[in-house]
Amino acid sequence: MARGLGSTLPIAAICGCALAGCGNGGGLVVRTVSEYGGTPIAGVKVQVGDQPWTTTGSNGEARFAPVAPPYTVRVYQALAFITLKGEARQRDKVWQLVGQTGNPLVLEVDGSLAQSYKAHVSGAVAGRSGAANTQVLVEGWKVAPDGTFGTSNGPVIWWEGSTSYDFVLRAVESDTEQPPAHYIGYAASRVRATDTTGFLGPGGNLSGVSLQLGPVAEARVSGQVTRAEAFAQGTLLSSILLRFGPYEWMGLGQGAPSGQPAAFDYAVPRIDGAAPWLQFLAATGNSLDAAYGWHGREVGFSSTGLTFDIPAPVSLTDPVSGATFGPSTLFRWSAGPAGGKYSLDLGCDDWNEGALTRNIHYRGVETTSTEVTLPAIPDVAVPTGATCRWSVAWIAPFNPALENRGSRSSERASIAR
Repeated sequence: MARGLGSTLPIAAICGCALAGCGNGGGLVVRTVSEYGGTPIAGVKVQVGDQPWTTTGSNGEARFAPVAPPYTVRVYQALAFITLKGEARQRDKVWQLVGQTGNPLVLEVDGSLAQSYKAHVSGAVAGRSGAANTQVLVEGWKVAPDGTFGTSNGPVIWWEGSTSYDFVLRAVESDTEQPPAHYIGYAASRVRATDTTGFLGPGGNLSGVSLQLGPVAEARVSGQVTRAEAFAQGTLLSSILLRFGPYEWMGLGQGAPSGQPAAFDYAVPRIDGAAPWLQFLAATGNSLDAAYGWHGREVGFSSTGLTFDIPAPVSLTDPVSGATFGPSTLFRWSAGPAGGKYSLDLGCDDWNEGALTRNIHYRGVETTSTEVTLPAIPDVAVPTGATCRWSVAWIAPFNPALENRGSRSSERASIAR
């Protein structure tokens, strides 16, 4: 679970069948799973179109009457918990997804309160090249000069769903440049971790793991990335990764290409079962509320002439900064590129309801228009006076499992009335 990429996109929809009613007795199935590991998440309220709200069961599924695609889905997830200090808290998450076609429709929701486990891993890596200025990383953690790894602060492997976890532990030797210019060796070993203490416990220990480095071939991927004028004076970063599965990624390093367009030429190791990915991120500044854009996708080994294009962010129009909003308020913004969809993100500060501390985050209210109201959720309302911050993303119409491209505006504060 800890080896997931971490998406810059709102909730992902993975279509299992192209037509509604496919293999489900004529009905529509919506399945909610953890965004961190894909395990079923129960207790999530879902609405399809104007049908009644339904709560997902222990298998993460909610069933609805047949509906012709495309359809709209609304999701409400209440995460109630007690902190280590004994404080009662509730974090509400809301999504509205338009243009959905899948059946079953698999939706990634917040998995932070799913049954999670962890294990501290230690062992040794053999077969290091001995060359000067090289390093060996195990799951991103640096190996000691004598080949040992694993201390009180890592590597730590996280997962969810059961007390035991079978996974592949990986190590790579490279030069010390950032990102690496060359890869020298690679090792992988399938192991099993166990933890019976749960998320808040000390975790399990997996010791004595042995990894044997072997030679690894490498390829180069090169091309250029352009970015909208809004990002021309800001930062531009690249991430180089290998994707082994939906929630299993290995980061190889980060770069900072320069110029407009910015040229890049990166080395990637050739590893069976892995697909190389490049992700570019541009921002207007370093503040947390700065606008940013992204373009990432899977690329082939030894690819040349690749092109990436980071689109401009939209500009927010209404409500103006500091103005109030209510259930019927239209949030408005400028138009983005043709096609794709917009996604409003609105998060509010904590408020108190007796002994309960609560907040709400509309993580993705989608629309194909340049305006939208907040979806109506039964028994959910932002209290008068709450300070909330909102932004809008434009998202290109790609399958996010293969490519993602979009941009997000800077934030604006508004007050609930």
